[in-house]
Amino acid sequence: METEIATQIKACLDRGLYPTHLDSHHHVHTEWAIGAAVITIARQYRIKAIRLSRNCGPGIDLVHKFYKIAYNSRLRMYGLAKTRYFGAAEDVREIFATASGDVEIMVHLPSNDHGGALQREMLKEKDLDIVLIGTIVSGNERVALVEITDGSKIVQVRERGEVSGWTALLIEDGRVVFRRGKTEEELKQAGVAYTVGKFPFTANGRSKVNQTTDGFVKILADAKTDRVLGVHIIGREAGEMIHEACVLMEFGGSAEDLARTCHAHPTRSEAIKEAALAVGKRAIHM
Repeated sequence: METEIATQIKACLDRGLYPTHLDSHHHVHTEWAIGAAVITIARQYRIKAIRLSRNCGPGIDLVHKFYKIAYNSRLRMYGLAKTRYFGAAEDVREIFATASGDVEIMVHLPSNDHGGALQREMLKEKDLDIVLIGTIVSGNERVALVEITDGSKIVQVRERGEVSGWTALLIEDGRVVFRRGKTEEELKQAGVAYTVGKFPFTANGRSKVNQTTDGFVKILADAKTDRVLGVHIIGREAGEMIHEACVLMEFGGSAEDLARTCHAHPTRSEAIKEAALAVGKRAIHM
């Protein structure tokens, strides 16, 4: 495990990115043994902070409370705890009301601006240092820094507040919305003629077997040139599927290019091929 983490950090360093804060998906680094490995790596590569185990908000029983105190105390012993509290936006309300100290807020992006509004309200309530991890706010658009974002894109986020047309909304029930490129509304406002290909996961074999049929794939293509202008995926594993659309769009590819590309069966990615075929009204399984 240490070798894998070290490899990822070296990949960042090779690209001129210098990590300052370690975190993990599903909080796995807060497991005691895994935490030991993460601490070793942080010290080896002089990374200044490791995210605390959640220590505020409701739902923490006495046993877990003692564990979290022990875990966070270990981070402080090594000088790796840079905030006093960690929790979701709702969790830290009590901190603003009753305590003081630095707070790191875990942000799960909602599909509207409620989370952003909540953060601004809290900032007004008390003058505390807030470390926002997980989002960049650019105007009214909120862009997530997710695992799939490579090093060069992270640099672009920090410099310009955008990720080359990416928008990712992480929804609480596990569904993910990924968008690359333009929306229909944006194309209409720009006066661009376009065609739409849409394919639901209810018609996808793998999705039926896995009982994950919520959502769809939608592809927007230029009506004259067939160049793909936008790809939208709503559903589970959307983040695992969006990449081929990104590669296609980087090279200025068409919906026909995508439709003619072989896709393995049975996979959820077949829905992308079907949506590309649907641009020309040629979807196979609809």
